[in-house]
Formats: sequence, C-alpha cells, structure tokens
Amino acid sequence: MQLRTYLSLHHISETAFAKQIGFSQAAVNRYCRGRVPATDALRAIIQATNGAVTANDFFSVPSAEINSHPINPNSSEQLLIKPSQETP
Repeated sequence: MQLRTYLSLHHISETAFAKQIGFSQAAVNRYCRGRVPATDALRAIIQATNGAVTANDFFSVPSAEINSHPINPNSSEQLLIKPSQETP
C-alpha cells in the first residue's frame, strides 16, 4: 500500500506521521509523492504502519511485467540460465 493511501485511510496527517517516525513533514510529503526513503526512514515507516507499507510500495514495476512470467513453486518447469559464451 502506498504511504499516501495508508495515511488517508487511517486519517493521519503528514505532520502527525512525521512526528511518529521522527522525520520532517517535508520528508513525509516527499515519500508520499514517490521519493524512495533512506533505509532508516523506510524502517520507521514499515514499523509505524505495522507492515502495511513496505519497501516494495516505493518502487513501480508494471503489473504486466510481473505477470508475464509467473513463478509457480509447484511447477516442474525450471528456469534455465545459459552460461555466457566466452571467447577463448
């Protein structure tokens, strides 16, 4: 869940959340607009949201790209990685 969505659903202002995680309101605003937080801020956000907002929520990967090659752990198919061709 995106941070902006979390704050909206829980009726938490950026200022209140900033105080909760120990960062500025301006930083929280940047995170809500898509900036990826530094590790310490990310840990604070994950902890404060009880995991509702995760590191993955700050990265955009098109769903078509994710779903184009689904991995089924119960499948007998294997991913084959060809070794690179080295020139002698």
